[in-house]
Amino acid sequence: MDTHERVLKSRRRASLPEWGLVAFFSYTLLSYPFYLKYLEYSAYQAGFVALLLVVLVLFVVEPRVIPVGQITLRQLPIALGVASYAVYLLALGAASLLNAGEGYLIAELGRLLVKIVVGLAFVACVSDRAYRWMLDRYTDVMLVAAIGGTVLVVGAVLGWFSPIGTIQLPSAGLRDDGIRDAYILGFAWVALPLPGGGKIIRLQSFTDEPGTFAFALLIALIWAVHRRRGYSAAGLTTALLLTWSIGALVAGLGALIVYLWRSLSIRRLSMLGLMVLSVAAILGVIVADHPAMPWSEVADRYLQSKVGLSEGSSLGDRLSDIGAVVRVVDRHPFGLGGGGVARVVNVSLGVGWMRALAEAGFVGFTAYVLALGILTWLGLRSALARRGDVAALGSIIVILAFAAFQRARMDESIWHWWLMAAFVREFTVARMAGSSKSVESLERSDAAPQEVR
Repeated sequence: MDTHERVLKSRRRASLPEWGLVAFFSYTLLSYPFYLKYLEYSAYQAGFVALLLVVLVLFVVEPRVIPVGQITLRQLPIALGVASYAVYLLALGAASLLNAGEGYLIAELGRLLVKIVVGLAFVACVSDRAYRWMLDRYTDVMLVAAIGGTVLVVGAVLGWFSPIGTIQLPSAGLRDDGIRDAYILGFAWVALPLPGGGKIIRLQSFTDEPGTFAFALLIALIWAVHRRRGYSAAGLTTALLLTWSIGALVAGLGALIVYLWRSLSIRRLSMLGLMVLSVAAILGVIVADHPAMPWSEVADRYLQSKVGLSEGSSLGDRLSDIGAVVRVVDRHPFGLGGGGVARVVNVSLGVGWMRALAEAGFVGFTAYVLALGILTWLGLRSALARRGDVAALGSIIVILAFAAFQRARMDESIWHWWLMAAFVREFTVARMAGSSKSVESLERSDAAPQEVR
């Protein structure tokens, strides 16, 4: 075993804060990517606060920081990214005071600061072994959701399932009233109409919409391929296609080609073949049940709903969102402040990057793009030039950046911060592996866990 492998292999027991953070993150999956918290929102909020306090208490009882967490900020690109993000926070705070008042500033920045602190805690307190375990279990959860959602889509087409009611999710403004059909295996909002009657539900499991579920699946798919879990990859790929999310499919295809091209093997080629056969079997069942239907017309309608330039299509709505942000910034060059998009524009922006421009103004947006742009660049370089966990996590970071052009921004939820923290930690270890002195120093520190004083 070489020096690098000895560093990566943790020889200490899991700390109390580490266990607390694992439990806390698992709980927040009910909020994002899944939206199950809205089944009983007040109970979820109470549990969120309680678990967060438990993590703080555990850190007070055992204030342990892993060695990698101590030196992350010594990496120049990471330090520059953190400094840029701090400038963004200052600009956002100033815009909030100017436009919304102190009360609104405290509420909005409070939510953002909680996510930042939790993200830093992931880097400082969670070991590589715990991260791999968390990513493996996340993949398991998404596989279960994928299988359940696939059964729902096929069953709805064949007439086996019907809604058991509706659920009210938060309204996203003028385009979305937040009402979803509720099935026993998931929610349903968007369906593709079939000529001659009937519809194909776009798979979304218990998320707010198919696109959200698609990108959440894509993260698990990258990790499943990395861990060579062929059957899991096949199930996740089938579900991904049934979301009918063009953006996620394009991002996933690009990420998999880059990742697999560098390490093609018979086993990984067989994984791709298994994915294709799984998708063909599902589509075969659907088509066989409606043999007379002109599927070319279905495809035409779908493409019009996605890439048409008029409002009502995915592309048209995003172009409209960009135009709305440009008009807002023209009137408020220093930004609307935290939450200003929902308060003033009254839409849920389909381009996550634009939210920072609308709320933090030109200065804040420049710092925001620099901070997350650095992270994205490091992720791309790791995906192309490295191997192992850091390459897989680098691919995931690039996917998050791409998703922000059509979904929520990269720092939207604790789920996003968890993934970014995982990459930052693994990137730091990979950088240190190039310096035997740094690695040996870390190895000595790893043998004697550090406490915060």
